[in-house]
Amino acid sequence: MKSKSKKINETKEVMHIKIDRPISMRKEILKNAITATKLLQDYDEIKILRETKKSLFDELRSLGSEIIVLQRNLHNSIPSLPEEPTINKARDVNQTIPKFDFESVKEKTDVDKLKGELAEIEAKLKQLG
Repeated sequence: MKSKSKKINETKEVMHIKIDRPISMRKEILKNAITATKLLQDYDEIKILRETKKSLFDELRSLGSEIIVLQRNLHNSIPSLPEEPTINKARDVNQTIPKFDFESVKEKTDVDKLKGELAEIEAKLKQLG
């Protein structure tokens, strides 16, 4: 087997090709190499971001399920309140409405009338005397 590999290497001939404008060709090759390395770096960054995203989503899922469990535990641990009767906003027809005391208003007006009459009498006394 070793002899075959040596024969293959020996039979290879080196070919040389003449390139027009070799400097511009070298520049293009270098630019393409730089672009390829930048793409590989960007690809590595994207892979890292995907892994980070996946781990964060897994953590979010676990936190969400933990929140659901804690919410159930909280709901089960809170004592239930006794049911209260529903309050009707409309008044019952049989309910009595408190009556307004009109006599106190009349008394005030009577007092005001008396004060007015006294003021008139005093004015007449001043004119006379």
